[in-house]
Parts: sequence; structure tokens; C-alpha cells
Amino acid sequence: MALKLILGGYFFEFSRRCRLASMYFRIGFLTILWVCLEVFDLRAQHLRVTVGTWAAHNSSCAHIGKVNHAAAPASSGITWTKDLDPPSTEQVKNAFRQVPGLTEMDAHTLGKDAFGVLVRGFELDRAEALKSALEEQGAPAEVVDEAALMELPPARQLTRVSFTPEARRIDDLLGRSFPLEWKNILVIAAGRTRLTDFKTELVERVKVVRSGKHLVPKVVRESETREERKDYLLLEIVTRGAALRYRSMADRPEALLLFQCLGEWRGKDPAGNLSLFVQDLAKFAPAAVLNHGAFFMRENGDPSFSYPSQTAFYREITWLLWMVSSGRVQR
Repeated sequence: MALKLILGGYFFEFSRRCRLASMYFRIGFLTILWVCLEVFDLRAQHLRVTVGTWAAHNSSCAHIGKVNHAAAPASSGITWTKDLDPPSTEQVKNAFRQVPGLTEMDAHTLGKDAFGVLVRGFELDRAEALKSALEEQGAPAEVVDEAALMELPPARQLTRVSFTPEARRIDDLLGRSFPLEWKNILVIAAGRTRLTDFKTELVERVKVVRSGKHLVPKVVRESETREERKDYLLLEIVTRGAALRYRSMADRPEALLLFQCLGEWRGKDPAGNLSLFVQDLAKFAPAAVLNHGAFFMRENGDPSFSYPSQTAFYREITWLLWMVSSGRVQR
């Protein structure tokens, strides 16, 4: 019995010391961990200060660089064709070959949208050189500063209109109506233009899936987005001073309301309706400037004139606005 008590006492003492040792170990481990975290935090703060100082130094260097760059002469040369008809591909290629740093491939890339504007963003020296080369090829050109260009305002959707001798009345989507005097219409632009559409549709595919211990075929439906390039009929009306711009796509469903103003002359062909609409606009606003497409629609009702891209279509509008603002076209 005494032996059991002695052994029990030794066992109790051993267990107590093990618990103390375990507690001291945990305390020591947590203390070491806390010290490590404090050291890491101090290093992180030092790193943040160092990085912040480095970033501030670089920011001020970048600011100085920008100031120096702004103080340098701006590269603001643009080559424009004086005539609305673009130069031929051969003329552009021959001219590009004469300018250092330009190739025939550049002529194909930059010249495909040359409606009024041939190239943009050239440095003045290169623009002057290209102008001289084009004139040698019999394609009169002009260099214009970027600052002389008139920016197009945001487009407003044309929904429903009516014609009166004094003004064209425009109804918005809220049913409100307001007049636009004919004398305030500056540019009428229309034509067939190639645009890029993204069409999403559901397609069915057969996939192999696991069913228990076996692989079985299963038909699943997934959405797929495809890129399509299609021709659309565009109409743009820009007011005096490029204050307002109205836009419509004649072959979209919403254009059905627009062409109600044609009355009994309205047909099922969107191109024909657009030609009649442009003819009425040109009749009531004879001082307006017309682009290629609108000109052919007014003269003979031909809506077939096509622009190679949306860029070409809007470059021609920009060119017309510049021609009016610079006094080369009298209204």
C-alpha cells in the first residue's frame, strides 16, 4: 500500500511538471512568434516608406518629363486631300515610297479610309513631305493642324420627325417635340457602311461526361459569340457649329418610325426610304453640305454608294466640317 502511494505521488509530480513544461513551451513559442511578427512589421513599414519615397521620386521625375515634353514642339501635321474624291491607290503608293520611313504597306493600311482625310497623327515634317509627294503624283493635298479639327458631338438617336416649311420637328423617345430650323442644318451624310457586329446565340454540342463508373455522351447547350461584318445604311445630320448630331440606321427596325414622315411614298426597301428622306432634307435645307452618299441620293436617288469602313464615313464628315469652318465651302 505504501509503495502504491509513493508511486502515485511520483506520477502526480511527473504529470504536474509535464504540464508546466508544456505551458512554458507554449509561452516561449508565442513569445518568439510575437517577436518575429514585430520584426516583420517593422521591416514592412520600412519597405513601405522606401517604396513610397521611390514612387514619389519617380512621380516627380515623370512630372518633370511631362513638362519637358509639353514644352517641346508638338507633332501636329495632318495630310488632307483638297478634293473629296480620294487619290488613286497607285498615286498613294508612289507618294508613300518617296517619304522616308513609309512603305507601300503603309499606303494600303492608311489609304483605305482616305475620304477627305488621308492620314492623321503625322509629325509636321513627315506630313509636309507626304504632301509634296502627293502633289507630284497629281493629287493635291494640304497639311492641317490637329487643333483646326472640329470634334463631332455625341450622337442623338433620330426616332420620329415631321417636315414643315419653317423647320424639321423632331420627336424624342419621351414624346417631346422641338423644331430644328432648316438653316441650322450644316451637314447631311448618308451611305452604306460596313460595321462589325457581335452575335451571341445558343449552340448544341455533344460532350463526354462521367455517369457513375462510365463515360457517356451528353448534349449540352452553350452560348457562342461570333463576329460578323455587315453593311448598314447610316444617316447623320450635324447642325451648325457642330453643336448637335443626329444619327439613324435606316435598315434597323427603329427606323420604321423615322420614315413615317414619307407618307404614301414610304416603301419596304430601307435604301429607297433613306434616299427619299435625304432628298426631302436636301430640298428643305439647300445650304447644307452633303457627303458622297447623300449627294448621289439627292441627285438620282442612288443609295448604292458604299464606304469601306465606319472610319472612312466619319472621316469624310470631319473633312466637310473643316472645309466649312476654314471658309473653303460657302453656305
